[in-house]
Amino acid sequence: MDLKIIPYVNNNFELIDFIDLTKLKALLPIDAVVMAGGKGLRLKPYTNDIPKPMLELAGKPIIAHNVDRLISYGVRNIYISVNHLKEQIIDYFKENYSNCNIKFIEENSPLGTIGSIGLVDEFKNNDILVMNADVLTNIDFYDFYSNYKNHNDNMSIATFNIRINIPYAVLDTTDKKINSLIEKPSYTYYSNAGIYLIQKEMLNYIPKNQKYDSTDLMDKLIEENKKVTHFPIRGYWLDIGNAQNYAKAQDDIRYIKF
Repeated sequence: MDLKIIPYVNNNFELIDFIDLTKLKALLPIDAVVMAGGKGLRLKPYTNDIPKPMLELAGKPIIAHNVDRLISYGVRNIYISVNHLKEQIIDYFKENYSNCNIKFIEENSPLGTIGSIGLVDEFKNNDILVMNADVLTNIDFYDFYSNYKNHNDNMSIATFNIRINIPYAVLDTTDKKINSLIEKPSYTYYSNAGIYLIQKEMLNYIPKNQKYDSTDLMDKLIEENKKVTHFPIRGYWLDIGNAQNYAKAQDDIRYIKF
């Protein structure tokens, strides 16, 4: 049977909505938090009067590309954390996403890259996806979630590869004695992509109303011997943190398969 539309019901079998399977990639049982409170200082003068997440790519704000991708994976509960020029972000989503369950976390003062999560009273799902609003990516959220669940992770960090080519021979030495050398080596490192999956109970480590970064949470969980892993992004990823990357994103988006 080739189903296209299926009913979505609650535990009492009461109809909540209809789900169009032709428009969804998956139905992930997660809540999502999109961090959109930064000032975008490295993107001035673009961000003098516009919050960084609202800068446009292909006629749509950066943050809207990310929210649309979350929705395409069946994420039904989305929180957007706002601070700097927050009214523009709130007004945009209230006007254009009135049929979606989008709520806003409003910081009174900057709380770091993950601290505002402490302002949420209760999440509906047991797994929370947190991501920066200013990244352009076609990450496969289903693959990310499946890997996280299959390994029973407490926290998983999406990563991208950085390859460093050394144009000279590198020596391995002890004092002044050369043990070996490698001619023009290349090294690959994994770097934080600003996208995380976290078990809800791990959020209890985040202090209330204090500046707290995602790296602080990683360090704390590692210190507590929790299972913290990484997930290499196999698709496209770019941090739109400066004018050069913003220009690159404006060009690249024409060729990215979402």
